[in-house]
Amino acid sequence: MNTNRLLYRYFRKSIYRVAENGLVYRVARRLAYDHEGQNNCDINTNGEADFLREHAKNCEVIFDAGANIGEWTRAVLALNQGVRVHCFEPNKETFKILLANNFPERVICNNAGLGSERGEKRFYVFGGDSTVNSIYPRAGMTPLREDIVRIDTIDNYCSDKRISKIDFLKIDVEGGELEVLKGASEIIKNGMIDIIQFEYGGTYIDAKIFLKDIFEYFSDFGYHIYKIHPGRVELIARYDSSLDDFQYANYAVIGKDYAEKYL
Repeated sequence: MNTNRLLYRYFRKSIYRVAENGLVYRVARRLAYDHEGQNNCDINTNGEADFLREHAKNCEVIFDAGANIGEWTRAVLALNQGVRVHCFEPNKETFKILLANNFPERVICNNAGLGSERGEKRFYVFGGDSTVNSIYPRAGMTPLREDIVRIDTIDNYCSDKRISKIDFLKIDVEGGELEVLKGASEIIKNGMIDIIQFEYGGTYIDAKIFLKDIFEYFSDFGYHIYKIHPGRVELIARYDSSLDDFQYANYAVIGKDYAEKYL
């Protein structure tokens, strides 16, 4: 056996022994997640805050779909004092907490969810202001109750409110992201949204959809899809099945004109 093969075998055995250490494994896994922009819900360290600082400062109209108790909207207002924010939160208990922020008049809070059709839907509540409340039942979780909530579409809402442009649309609706996008097909088709940030993860299993479905939805609309990492965004030129790992991550969909100007 030659020297190179001996060295290789020794190296592999050493790696196996290191990998057996649980602490080393957990640290290595966390480093890998951070490199891939995965499984970190803290907007201050997962790249969301960086992305928001870069792109929200000059926005005039922002939509917060899945506003919860308003933390993301507060971050927006800290960056842009003149922006108009439209918040959507279907859960009545959470909506009360959202209103308790006493946001300025330029923040319009709607006690409704967003989806592909205007109407009502069953809503699974796992906690008063829980971030996992969803229109989908969650595997391995038992809801406290099931409510009926009001659902609107972005197309209808923009028509009713005479909104001709959305600078930034953030979607965090626990698996309902594709439904929200379907309800915005007209304004997306007409290039009336510059930036869409959406969440991806295990909730897509509950919704029975894939990241592939998002890519296919945008295939005819002239938008680029990026993955948000700490301190950077990565252009995903084409869908690959390895992307559908159901690990929590945030993606951005950006219009070509905006991307050419700012990215």
